[in-house]
Amino acid sequence: MTSNCPVAPWFCHPPRTTIPAGLYPWLTDPASLTARIRARCGVFAVRVLSQGLARPHRDEAVALGIPPGAIAWQREVVLLADGVPVVYARSLMPRDNLRGPWTRFTGLGTRPLGAALFADPRILRQPLCVARLDRRDPRFRRAAAVVPDTATGLWARRSLFGLDGRALLVCEVFLPAILDLASQPRARAPA
Repeated sequence: MTSNCPVAPWFCHPPRTTIPAGLYPWLTDPASLTARIRARCGVFAVRVLSQGLARPHRDEAVALGIPPGAIAWQREVVLLADGVPVVYARSLMPRDNLRGPWTRFTGLGTRPLGAALFADPRILRQPLCVARLDRRDPRFRRAAAVVPDTATGLWARRSLFGLDGRALLVCEVFLPAILDLASQPRARAPA
């Protein structure tokens, strides 16, 4: 199934053969990406690129169920593992949601959104969809600006989170260094 994105189609069941083997688990794991990265590095950090009102891309507006050109709350961040950028993330919610149960998510600062989303059992996640973004896609260009020598395409995943009938869209674009993280969690020192 794909969305109405004119640039990259989003697949809810991506063909395994088209995705690099080391990246497939990152793209398809429905658990917290923040927790997965934290378990594989020494120091996890979030760098905020932008936050505020903006116009979503057409496919994002469709996914959120808002008219194209409508204003939404946007947060763009880079997730860092031991100081290395591994994920560019973009979160959007309709402006009307700023007054509801999502209000607390607008003041996260450098705290990870993923940790907050998975800490609240009332928040329900819809299935992940996956796409390969290229230079025609503005999300690719934003992610590529973080890592200058980015390949011609980057894999991304996105999903909607729901709370009290209100939606939040999260898109995570995987940067090349994600493949340098261990495939298994790091062993923790005994307490």
